[in-house]
Amino acid sequence: MKLYKILSVAILIAMTTAISGCKKVLEEHPQAGIVPSFFNTPAGVLGGISGVYDDIRNFWGTEGFSLQAVAGTDDHLIGGGNAQRPFFFYENLNSTALNGSWWNTAYQDINTLNGVLEFGKTVDLPEATRKAYLAQAKFLRAFWYYHLLLSFGDVPLHTTFITIPSSADTRAPQAEVYALIIQDLTEAAADLPDVPTAPFLAKAATKPTALYLLGKTYLTRGWSDVSQANDFSTALSTLKGIIDNKGAYGLDLWPDYADAFKPGPAGAHTNDYGRETLFVSDHSSDIKYGNYAANDGEIHGMAGTNLTPWFHRWNYPALSGFNVIVNASGKLQNGGTTMMTRDVTYGRPYLRVRPNSFLVTTGVNAGKRYILDRVFSDRVNDSRFNNTFQTVWIANKRVGDNVNNPYQVLTNDAAAANNQRGISYSLIPNQDTAVWFTDFDIANAPQFNGAVPFKGLIIPPRLWDENYFPAVKKFDDPTRPAANFNWPSTRPVVI
Repeated sequence: MKLYKILSVAILIAMTTAISGCKKVLEEHPQAGIVPSFFNTPAGVLGGISGVYDDIRNFWGTEGFSLQAVAGTDDHLIGGGNAQRPFFFYENLNSTALNGSWWNTAYQDINTLNGVLEFGKTVDLPEATRKAYLAQAKFLRAFWYYHLLLSFGDVPLHTTFITIPSSADTRAPQAEVYALIIQDLTEAAADLPDVPTAPFLAKAATKPTALYLLGKTYLTRGWSDVSQANDFSTALSTLKGIIDNKGAYGLDLWPDYADAFKPGPAGAHTNDYGRETLFVSDHSSDIKYGNYAANDGEIHGMAGTNLTPWFHRWNYPALSGFNVIVNASGKLQNGGTTMMTRDVTYGRPYLRVRPNSFLVTTGVNAGKRYILDRVFSDRVNDSRFNNTFQTVWIANKRVGDNVNNPYQVLTNDAAAANNQRGISYSLIPNQDTAVWFTDFDIANAPQFNGAVPFKGLIIPPRLWDENYFPAVKKFDDPTRPAANFNWPSTRPVVI
């Protein structure tokens, strides 16, 4: 229950009543006055915590928040279909952009959690249950403050329930915010259960979740301007404690890196809730648990929908022409009949984010590309690159470019514009490769593999740009209905 929402409703009722001429509602006490007593009930404590979990769902997985979260980081560069340029290039970042809805929601949630913690101490519940509920509130308050701290540095620090809105506030030093986060997580870890326990099932916060964020907080502070001498050693002992007690926590590594990201079956998504996962934002097609609807895929910022599978997709239906060439500017220029049709398997191409393939030109890393040569430098013994990125697209062109229509055999004529291969040939759908993003250089790409003509397109790293790039595949959701491939995902967002 959120104070500002309650006040807004009360104001709206008062305005409506004044217009209609009725005076009774105007004589009633403000609805916000019942909030403290509400938090002193079992339903109030549980409702406050559940409301915060719902708000987390309304951000993790949505377009605006997700792009702000990855923009400007080492791993991601802007995609050709992204309008969030200020966050990627740190241009014109004003208060409107930075203090958007998630800042406001974070502080509304913090106020809700402060109410739970302040008034829920005497709630009529068994002692163990009350402590577990309050531990949830402490974890969630620390969770929000951690993300505020990462994004804004010094931020207002509130630990008591605010009943009277005010425009006056001050930023607390980072050291004080870190101290509260560490205190909250330490206390939460002491009272949270080892494994998910009703009513907080699936992958809600547990003891190892709190310990994980606590260790991460020590690491983050250790690299900050307010670091303390024991930050790294404390982080080590905290995180090692999770590993040492993984059996009690029901945690472990999957045998294969890719197992952690295997989707399905539809509605279950077992591995997303599996042994490597600590904390998720649940999503469901059941409207009791969010704002999911069949047409939500067209509403980019709709709260409660998971659009994550689409952000890392290049526009394969529009840009996979037969006869793509390298133009005078050294960029790929699309040409010829497209070899691809949009479908569930390959996903909806939002073209928002691409892997950082930036080529370093100076210093000790000159000649290296960030993702290929630093993050995933060993692609012989390390399977993570191949299990993270989709690099091959098989031709799937259908008659009329509709997923419900039959496949279409395509012919590329030797005389077609920009066909540099000098041969005519047919491309067999569901069999021939349409696009191959290599992780090494190929001479005479995109139409040749060295001296050999290639039916589809070969795109080596030197030709990756904001429009052509391998897609992150671990968020894919092939369990969506084939006939409704634009619908949002119901996979949980693993936080």
